[in-house]
Amino acid sequence: MIFDDKIGSLFEKIASLHINLSRHAQIALEPLGITYPQFGALLVLSNLGEMIQKQLSSHLETDTTNTMVICIGLEKRKPITRKQSFEDKRANVVSITAKGKELFQESMAVLAGIYGPVANSITGKEREVANEILGKLLETLNSFGKES
Repeated sequence: MIFDDKIGSLFEKIASLHINLSRHAQIALEPLGITYPQFGALLVLSNLGEMIQKQLSSHLETDTTNTMVICIGLEKRKPITRKQSFEDKRANVVSITAKGKELFQESMAVLAGIYGPVANSITGKEREVANEILGKLLETLNSFGKES
């Protein structure tokens, strides 16, 4: 552990959990020919439907350049389509295709094999408490810079 205090240790564990889950997910998704960030885009599009590429960037919590790279990679394999917006010719509308929905479902099944055992290593009550606590921490972090 880098931090000796309990607060530092908490955030180091959260970061380590994220890094390790992401790494295991990336490895598990490789046989499907999809990256973890590409899976994130399919997840957002599956849940929210088509949207402007800039909105997708916001949901992925990344910049527009990274989102463009993600979309180009997916578009080549046909899980998504991008077309020019009628309202704003500078914007692209991103949609998930039938092939993308199928790939998303395959990806979810693969990731269930990772996330399931990790989540089930604690009780349902512990998951509820952890979810509430992590939600509060995330809400506080997201409020930074929004205070007037």
